[in-house]
Amino acid sequence: MRSALWMAGLAALTLMACDGTPEVVKIDPCQGIENCTRIAPGGDVQRTVQTALLTAKPGDTIGFEEGTFAFTGTLSLDDLADCDLVI
Repeated sequence: MRSALWMAGLAALTLMACDGTPEVVKIDPCQGIENCTRIAPGGDVQRTVQTALLTAKPGDTIGFEEGTFAFTGTLSLDDLADCDLVI
């Protein structure tokens, strides 16, 4: 009985602390990473990503922001040498 009252009290405090609006936290994909190219959705994203892939050097990072990326064709990785692609 005592634990049930304690849990009910904790739930009431939790509900009072929350105004019902979810907090949106945007994460920076390049935070704390040197030599990082940030890619955002929208615009000519296919060309932006292709350029980033072709100009990347060993040790570079390409960070994708949250969102939907619409590609209409393939991306070429033919000219990449000594690079790791981690998804």
